[in-house]
Amino acid sequence: MYTFELVGALRPERLLAFELDDFRFEFGVDKDSGEVRELMISFSVHANDVATYSDSSNDKIKAHINLSQPRWERVVEMVHHISGMWGIWGLQDVLVNEATTTFIPESDKDKLAITVNNFKVKRARQPFLGDLPRLKPEYVVMPIITAVKMKNHDVRLSFYRRALQDVLNGEYIEAFYDYYFMLESTYGEGKTKNTHIQKKFLESELLSSTIEETVLSKQYKYSLPAELRSRYQVDYAGLTVSTFIEKIVKLRGFLHHHNNKRCDGWKPTKQDDYRLEAFMLQDICCRVGVELFYESVEESNAKAVYQELVEKYIRNEEPTVSLKF
Repeated sequence: MYTFELVGALRPERLLAFELDDFRFEFGVDKDSGEVRELMISFSVHANDVATYSDSSNDKIKAHINLSQPRWERVVEMVHHISGMWGIWGLQDVLVNEATTTFIPESDKDKLAITVNNFKVKRARQPFLGDLPRLKPEYVVMPIITAVKMKNHDVRLSFYRRALQDVLNGEYIEAFYDYYFMLESTYGEGKTKNTHIQKKFLESELLSSTIEETVLSKQYKYSLPAELRSRYQVDYAGLTVSTFIEKIVKLRGFLHHHNNKRCDGWKPTKQDDYRLEAFMLQDICCRVGVELFYESVEESNAKAVYQELVEKYIRNEEPTVSLKF
């Protein structure tokens, strides 16, 4: 049985368990609010499909564990379909990647055979950007100086910040879009046609060199998670800067439209299909973002203002600077 946690305000008058074909559907309902909190889907499985646990005779290995998820792809497709329709009635999300898998014995013989009663697979939330060193104070203060002096915030870096959050949330299609918009806003000069945007991207020496030195470098593959390396090798290794830009711009166009009749169309529930592209644009945009940071600092003369503040601190004076002009 798979148990999926629901988020939202799906509140029916009443619900009963029922069966369709070989699937049984049950619901966990909060007694106080009446909201559906869990969806349970169960079905019979072959003994070979049951998860197993056994002690190891090897001192270096504690146990042998095989965590199987029978018919997982079929169940997930059903859940995505169900959740899409429930969204009309108040459902926000189904935590598909955090489902609990339970093996329920149907006989005394089954009880003896089952060595793993249940388990839960959960996406690990990585620390934000890892364990970074402590920043020098100017990198925190100078953005404040530029904000006060320039009045309008730089939307391009807002796209970057949103994309980082998308990646952390596993929303890789949205991350791709936000990173792409950062590049388009920086280098596209308002062009909309693919060929025109590609030309503008290629005209930027910084963008071209960044692509070549990061995602097209010989060692880049080894910076990726192991499960993404083979696809990178097939789809991106060996590309030129020009062909890489062309491919990314075309992908943006592909993700901008949708036709339900296309068998190869993208799905918002298949975010991992674009994880590689999100990671690559993240590496490119990080370097571009640093350049935008320093451009803003230079334009606003923030470094000199920061230095003036520091000197006033040293002299035990009130750290106040007027930026009006």
